[in-house]
Amino acid sequence: MNAEARLELMKYLGEILHKPFVPVEHDCLTFTNKCWEIMYGYPWSSDWLGGYFTDNKRPLTIPQLQKKFGFEDLPEAIDSLAGMSRFTPAPDTDNYLGSGKLVIRKVESTMIGYAMGISLGRSLVYLGFKGLDYHSPEYYDLAWQRVENK
Repeated sequence: MNAEARLELMKYLGEILHKPFVPVEHDCLTFTNKCWEIMYGYPWSSDWLGGYFTDNKRPLTIPQLQKKFGFEDLPEAIDSLAGMSRFTPAPDTDNYLGSGKLVIRKVESTMIGYAMGISLGRSLVYLGFKGLDYHSPEYYDLAWQRVENK
């Protein structure tokens, strides 16, 4: 991510700091797609947007999502995307991700069992029910980075 994109991302995060979670309109997927688009010029999973809710904005169940998208879980689905690859920090870096990674954390209270966010150097940001939630850099289970051939 270049300096101009980082400034644009910080502006966007400031604008939505207290914007609450709204299914399909402002949820983890729309949030991380917008961040990715600011950082890299394209969303990471635009094909999925809106496809995880019914027409009346009710979330699909896990079995319905598995049938519709053909994946066992979210990590497997992200692994399947072109332009993304799992990122593992070097052992001597205290799990430091750097900036510009997609991160997920297992959270039972969400419809898909995961929260999705992005890395910002020494912090991670996720969309919570009342706005953005900032966390320390170890607050993730898996991370993905951009693959240059996108």
